Amino acid sequence: MENIVNSVVGIVLVVLFLGGYAVGLRSFPFALITVGVLVLVGLDFYQTVKKENGQAGG
Repeated sequence: MENIVNSVVGIVLVVLFLGGYAVGLRSFPFALITVGVLVLVGLDFYQTVKKENGQAGG
């Protein structure tokens, strides 16, 4: 459970950091890259939580 809380805090900080840059730069390519990175962060979080709960798979 502690890892999940730490992960959520980390995700929030990454979203705030990258979101601030994306809004400040107003660049479509950077926003696209930022969205891609955030999707990968979310996917990694999902897989980690699934693994910690003892569910097998991928």
